[in-house]
Amino acid sequence: MSQDIRNSNGSNAKELSRLTPGAFRRHIERFGWRLVDVAYRWGITENYLSRLIADPDRAAHWDDAVRGLPKVSAAELRHFRMHRLANPLPKKPTRAKKKRSLRDFFPDDDTPEEGGGNAHKGYLSIGDVIAVVDDMAKHGLYTGDEGIVLKIDEDDENLSYKIDFEGVVIWLEFDEIRQHCAETGKSRPVPSAGIG
Repeated sequence: MSQDIRNSNGSNAKELSRLTPGAFRRHIERFGWRLVDVAYRWGITENYLSRLIADPDRAAHWDDAVRGLPKVSAAELRHFRMHRLANPLPKKPTRAKKKRSLRDFFPDDDTPEEGGGNAHKGYLSIGDVIAVVDDMAKHGLYTGDEGIVLKIDEDDENLSYKIDFEGVVIWLEFDEIRQHCAETGKSRPVPSAGIG
């Protein structure tokens, strides 16, 4: 038989006030931390932590975690930062989500040779959301990052896509997308400012 746990003022403890993104960040700063160091401490990427902070529907345990951060001095944080830089987190294998890679649609033996024209034209559309499934460190993009197709440019030999990965806007050729990304089946409206 389940009972609601009541706190001292009689309200349900499950309904503890949730932190706004600003309050979440203020807790981190109040305890002397920086986002990158908290992310390292928790074993997640800074990008993932930023997305958690911005998500009003984040799991409650993240609010509990930030409320329980230990206070650190500037000297302790410098020592922690040196440790973080000397001992980067190991790459975790990505979870096998049911995302279909572009490679699934165009296996290597069916891929046209270099300069073989726009055989893949029409596969991705403006507004389609893709996810990185193989790190693209040269662009600062890592597994799990999602981007929205803003513009498609084609010429006689190449098909290029302008993609916004949460503020990182880059042009990628189809082969690079095919190698490092997967479609998510989602789409979003593209602001008119992003199309140009």
